[in-house]
Amino acid sequence: MVKEVEVQTTRLDTFLQENDIDRIDFLHIDAQGHDLKVLRSLGERLPVVVAGQIEVPLNSAVALYQQQHSLEDTVQFLAESGFKITNRKDQ
Repeated sequence: MVKEVEVQTTRLDTFLQENDIDRIDFLHIDAQGHDLKVLRSLGERLPVVVAGQIEVPLNSAVALYQQQHSLEDTVQFLAESGFKITNRKDQ
């Protein structure tokens, strides 16, 4: 890390409400190890997502970021939220 910069953020559920968005056909999240946090920020609005893509490390040994969510946590969250994993790319 060379420099730290503070930026303003907004929860996705708040963004959807403020912009009167009631459907997301495809949501691609690449949030430097915080993809699951971003997805969870949809809160009760999660069902508006039709499909999407997030990045998850296969295990903690290959995680690129500190405190990154695990594959197991992500799969569990997606299943509990009614999503079906249709494609998986292991590297």
